[in-house]
Amino acid sequence: ELRQDELKQCKWSFDERFVACKYYKDGRGRKQLILFDIAHGNSTHIYDDRSLGGTRENFTWSDEKLDLFYDHYDHNDQTEKIYLIDNIKEMSASRFTIPQHRVLLDNLTPCVAAGAYQNNTIYCVTTTKELPGYKALPKNEFLTAKDWLIIAHRIGKENVPQNPIVVTKAPFLFSAGFDDIALYPVNANYIAVYG
Repeated sequence: ELRQDELKQCKWSFDERFVACKYYKDGRGRKQLILFDIAHGNSTHIYDDRSLGGTRENFTWSDEKLDLFYDHYDHNDQTEKIYLIDNIKEMSASRFTIPQHRVLLDNLTPCVAAGAYQNNTIYCVTTTKELPGYKALPKNEFLTAKDWLIIAHRIGKENVPQNPIVVTKAPFLFSAGFDDIALYPVNANYIAVYG
């Protein structure tokens, strides 16, 4: 069903049993996040959004458990929200007949794009508008966006995020939209930014 030009981003789970892929169907009007269970040959939709608006959806896997973090635009209150699905193993064992257990991580504000997770820390993207105390860079011919930052939230007990830490010293991303940004864990010391 998926055409290659519709696939925008795929990420493997840490154990390489699952792959989650974000893609757009029917042009860009229908956004979906699909989870593929490679061992059993099954798949399920994490979300299937037929409405327009909110283009910053991103996702990441935990580095040591089968937890999937993703952000999605809430059309009711016009905000980005980050969710955790913590029962992937049970969903797989049932061949996706049981529903996903979705937890809203509302303490993760001002994150607007879940990006990478490692060492009990989730790295995400925000803007200087969302984070008081930081200012956008002056107009610059090399940057189309001057106000984006990467922040880190340490995840404490019971998946409760702690206060954010700014990872980048200054805004630096070159893309025109959050939708083009992907953060990938490289190892315990580095994350990679694609955008």
